[in-house]
Amino acid sequence: MLVTSLVLFALVWLLGLSAAFPVKESVVSATGHGAAQTSGAKAASDSKNEDSSSSGKDGNNNNNNNNNNSNNSNNSNKSGAKFNEGTSSNDKASGGQLQSALFAPVQYAEGAFYDEASHVLGTSNFPIANQYQRQPYVSNGYLGSRVPSVGHGFAYDTLTPEGAPDDISNGWPLFNPRYAGAFVAGFFDLQPSTNGTNFPWLLQYGGESVVAAVPQWTTLMLAANGSHLDPQHPSGVSSYSQNLSMADGTVRTAYEWRALNVHYDVWAHRTEPSLGIVRVSVTSGADSPVQLQVVDSLDFATAQRCELDHVGVDNDAVYMMYRPQGAEAYGATYSIVEVEEAYNETNVDKNTNAKGNDAKGEGNNKIKRDVSQSGIGAGIGAHVSTDGDKDDNKSETKIESTFCVFANSYAQSNQSVSHTVSLTLLPGQSIILTKYVGVVSSDIDPDLTSADAVLERARQVARTHAGNYDTARSSHVSAWKDLHRAPAFPDDPLLSLAARASVFHLAANTRANATGLTAALGVTGLSSDSYGGMVFWDTDLWISHGLLPFHPLHAKSLVNYRMHTRKQALDNIHSPSAPHDGFSGAVYPWTSGRYGNCTGTGPCFDYEYHINAAVAMAAWQVYLSGAGDETYLLEVTRPLVRDAARFLSSYAVYNGSLQMYTTSNLTDPDEYANHIDNGAYTNAAISATTRWALSIARHLADNDTDLYESVPGNVFLPRSSHDSSVVLEYSGMNSSVEIKQADVVMLTYPLDNELITEREALANLDYYAAKQSSVGPAMTYPIFSAVANAVSQTGCAASSYLQKAVQPFLRGPFAQFSEQNFDTFRDNGGTHPAFPFMTAHGGLLQAVVSGILGLRFDFRAESGRIERFLRLDPVFSPKLPNGVFFDTIYYMNRTLSMNLTEDGLTVRDLGPASFSPSVTNGTAISIVSGTGSAEKSFELSNGGEVVIPVRRTQPLYADSLTECGKASFTNITASAYGDIADSMNDGANATHWQAQTANVTKILVDLKAPSELTHAVFNWGDRPPRHLSVLAMNSSEYSSTEEVLANVDFGNSLYEKYSYASRGRLVAQDALFTQIYSTDVDISEPFDAVEASKVVVPTRFNVTTFDLTANYEPRFVLVEFDGVHDDQDVGAKICEAVFF
Repeated sequence: MLVTSLVLFALVWLLGLSAAFPVKESVVSATGHGAAQTSGAKAASDSKNEDSSSSGKDGNNNNNNNNNNSNNSNNSNKSGAKFNEGTSSNDKASGGQLQSALFAPVQYAEGAFYDEASHVLGTSNFPIANQYQRQPYVSNGYLGSRVPSVGHGFAYDTLTPEGAPDDISNGWPLFNPRYAGAFVAGFFDLQPSTNGTNFPWLLQYGGESVVAAVPQWTTLMLAANGSHLDPQHPSGVSSYSQNLSMADGTVRTAYEWRALNVHYDVWAHRTEPSLGIVRVSVTSGADSPVQLQVVDSLDFATAQRCELDHVGVDNDAVYMMYRPQGAEAYGATYSIVEVEEAYNETNVDKNTNAKGNDAKGEGNNKIKRDVSQSGIGAGIGAHVSTDGDKDDNKSETKIESTFCVFANSYAQSNQSVSHTVSLTLLPGQSIILTKYVGVVSSDIDPDLTSADAVLERARQVARTHAGNYDTARSSHVSAWKDLHRAPAFPDDPLLSLAARASVFHLAANTRANATGLTAALGVTGLSSDSYGGMVFWDTDLWISHGLLPFHPLHAKSLVNYRMHTRKQALDNIHSPSAPHDGFSGAVYPWTSGRYGNCTGTGPCFDYEYHINAAVAMAAWQVYLSGAGDETYLLEVTRPLVRDAARFLSSYAVYNGSLQMYTTSNLTDPDEYANHIDNGAYTNAAISATTRWALSIARHLADNDTDLYESVPGNVFLPRSSHDSSVVLEYSGMNSSVEIKQADVVMLTYPLDNELITEREALANLDYYAAKQSSVGPAMTYPIFSAVANAVSQTGCAASSYLQKAVQPFLRGPFAQFSEQNFDTFRDNGGTHPAFPFMTAHGGLLQAVVSGILGLRFDFRAESGRIERFLRLDPVFSPKLPNGVFFDTIYYMNRTLSMNLTEDGLTVRDLGPASFSPSVTNGTAISIVSGTGSAEKSFELSNGGEVVIPVRRTQPLYADSLTECGKASFTNITASAYGDIADSMNDGANATHWQAQTANVTKILVDLKAPSELTHAVFNWGDRPPRHLSVLAMNSSEYSSTEEVLANVDFGNSLYEKYSYASRGRLVAQDALFTQIYSTDVDISEPFDAVEASKVVVPTRFNVTTFDLTANYEPRFVLVEFDGVHDDQDVGAKICEAVFF
């Protein structure tokens, strides 16, 4: 490294007497193996070796490691520094059981904990490899960074012992290594091509624009006695914890390293978008002085797809100037490190009192500093002496002068610049350093037209806040309080966590009133470049709709990006890639970055035309929700909806024979079927979009509607020739179809049964349930859940679909969704999952709000004028007997709470939204529930309350002891990827659970109370086993499913997962369960090739019905089956298992 400057000077500071540095204390762990609680900086392993947790798959710790955790939990917080915000203690033994049960269904959740009172997620496992699933991130909607295990800095993902290289590749279109990088909203580059594309021939018309990762701003490296703690290859870490606060977006990491207690705090300021802060506290637990260096580094090697302009030192700060490659834009990072506090914890004269004062009341535990000049700079010395004449009965270690030796040095090379603080820590001494970083791009402000202007803004941001940590922290935490809300499910802690996390993740990655490029949001937010960080329909239809009820100003920002690229969308209809020149309106590309033009990854034509309807719908929903007023309708919603209506109607072709509009050469949401005709979702979306456009035009007295006036309700939907109630996904679709993701069912939600009836909606739901790919993305089952809530008349499939949307896709420990239900490349169909998948977070919130509440931002326009109203059609689920509570839903800029119970949905008006204080008490909110003759209207007055009746489904089997909430089913042996046990008893024959193999499969049934069993029915669908046995537990000593799973040896290692409920003695299955029925299973409905070729809702199933005459009244029943009637490896299915 070329050293161009070396500045050593003395610093004089006022000293604090305590370290007010936040570190998570007393949290509840989910590790199991007897480690129920953690305290202080509790670790996944007490071993000093970084390989101590490599014993199990995905970094599972072994029993010894977890026992070490328990033993060391009392002495792991030697620094005395504590979390000082948003935390709570749970010192009940049962707390560990609760947390372990919470994370039991979640992958990558070893050592995970959740402090529900403070909304802090975390892990006590130090990972053996850098893995994206295990990493938290910080983001404020403009600035973001993924945080590796050591709490700061940059690191590439690394392989676990079982891993393969494809597991750490980010996939299409970049196929680059995954890494913990830093990102700025809208900082897109321009490059000739990407490693992957959709239509390579389109590259002749222009290059690609993907997000550029900026230099990592969180780096604040430690070195002790010459050894560095490297984020890429950390070693020597113990007593570990890493937390993510969903209350304020802070990532906190604590551990011991080389006899030092280390605590990192990283956050991106909520209201100052360009400000990032990193705080590190180091306390020496060594017996001798430690030579410590803290290095603030800006390294261009941590950037991706950027061009470096300049690096430099500015007095006491370092900076870096750069730009996204190939683009006319600028970025700058400016960093200042300040020594906030230094204090001595142990080297105090024992004659001092409890406050650290001597007999004269003068504190002598401060670190004394003097300033000296020398030829090389400044130094502060320290030494401790012992009085040789001390009394034998009294230790009088005197601190003649306790100095913290430190100096500042600056170094730079062609591609990096650093500021190093060097100091000596005596035993018990602590130091706190805070890094204030301004990260600015020219995209955030049109006035920033030069690189120098961007650097100056970054300088202003950093210097304004440097030294004012408490003020910055206070404003940050206060701003998050206004954003902190979520639904609550009293009966389902995991669903509560998933919903709360979804609100948090979407809020963290967006911001109110963002405009231009910085309003852009990619599929994975601001902590990853999955899918190149580009904008897809995910943003418009999945994320925006999920955000809107909770953070309407954030949802409006997403629409602002589409307004920013609208001019290009208008130009795109003239693209040389267009199949003809007769298009009108505007067309958006499938992927979009800086420019919004048609590209190889983002074609405008002959592909997913439905993105244009999604763009229109996002703006339309903002207006219908009341977040947009009449001016918004005129200036934003109308242009976007009209553009889409004009384009889509000019794309559709009128078919004289059908007397309807048809479409060709497109791809629907199901991307397994490309270049098809009459995609059902696309055609229905064309009908809906043109209908919205007509309503807006009539409302605004706009008569320029000739192009699309005849389209609404007049677009062709292909239907099955065998059952016309089933809509084909596209013309010519046959029964062998495998579908990537929700498609036809989206005609019901979000398109509200456009072009179909409710009967047809139910037929579509039941038919396509069996056609979904087992390796499809997390975009399917939120839609299925919402649709099932809308149309199902029996059972609780909506609840099992909701669980299927959560359990296989949620990743611990930080409650982030993955795109896939299994992340291993070799097992998930060869997919590199996007992560964190914001699309799934938005989808889950829609399933909860639009599904369970039946909430729609609706309108009527009988007189030509649009009248907005709130539609609520809530469904009470037997799986959620205590209902659902929403503390905040925004509508018409007013704050509503909604409490769903079996008695009804209570809606309360809580007053104007905090972001719209100008809203005054006025017109009551109009609410409509039900349809047709059952429709009812309600008026919610300001400050008032109404109760909306709830709908209940009927049981599929009236006398069942096991349907829906009456019993719980747990698979002891593995399921097929993505399947969940709830599908076995949800009262819906269209859903199913499948065993992963044809070997012996075991299912535990908890009847909730001892019950007399008389008979049973097993619906195996199209895949029965060869043999079935039913066993009853002959003991009453266990009171929960978890206790059974923890204490019974079922022939596998499942008991280890539930060891938090262990009684210390493992009992063999045969000692507790008695066989009460056994039979060979015959095929009752043989395969019929003719019938299988028909597109019809299945009505024939293989069913086994049998009596149970043994004199048993068990609470727990064990179902065992094995074999299949073919030579395939996968096991049998259960569509419904019913005990009477």
